[in-house]
Amino acid sequence: MRLDPQTAADRMNAAQWEPQVPYPGSIEKPWKSKCTICSEIGQPRLHNVSPEARACDTCAQRGIDLSLPGFIYIVTHDGLSALKVGIGTSTTRLTQHDSLGWRTHRSWKVNRTEVAWVHEQQIIAWLRDAGIPPAVGRGDMKYRGYTETASTTLVSLSRVTAAIDALMEKHCLNLYRCMDHLCRTIQNRGDLDQHQ
Repeated sequence: MRLDPQTAADRMNAAQWEPQVPYPGSIEKPWKSKCTICSEIGQPRLHNVSPEARACDTCAQRGIDLSLPGFIYIVTHDGLSALKVGIGTSTTRLTQHDSLGWRTHRSWKVNRTEVAWVHEQQIIAWLRDAGIPPAVGRGDMKYRGYTETASTTLVSLSRVTAAIDALMEKHCLNLYRCMDHLCRTIQNRGDLDQHQ
């Protein structure tokens, strides 16, 4: 796909990249650019960047480690009539939201933040499939995350809470089934070892 140079530059800027050289002529070619968040120089391809998926390796390393224990949460903002679903590994994210008028409604702990991330994506997909768009714009979220919001006039807080409860219960049941299967497998191997 080919874009005119101005449109290409606008897309890079929207994804927080500042091109350092002229547009290479294709969204598939590396384009030397500076990350406007961390100031690192990178070679992103235009087809890999968007406001939601920036592709800056340095910033990604500062992101959430999905292998750590963490949580999924819901915060609400009365003035914006909005709720936000998010994930974290520390309370720093909740403190950031709190400083901007968001209030923590509830959080659910998980042993690996990867589980929280999967559930967050499921909730967001469920909201969008139901025709519920983000409730706020990028400018309303100093610490990002506007794509994870929904209007409380279109979906109730209790309904989103119940959906996360159901996902967490399903996860726990699946985890229990996996552990039960693992225990039976180990027991069966032990039985085999005793017969050999």
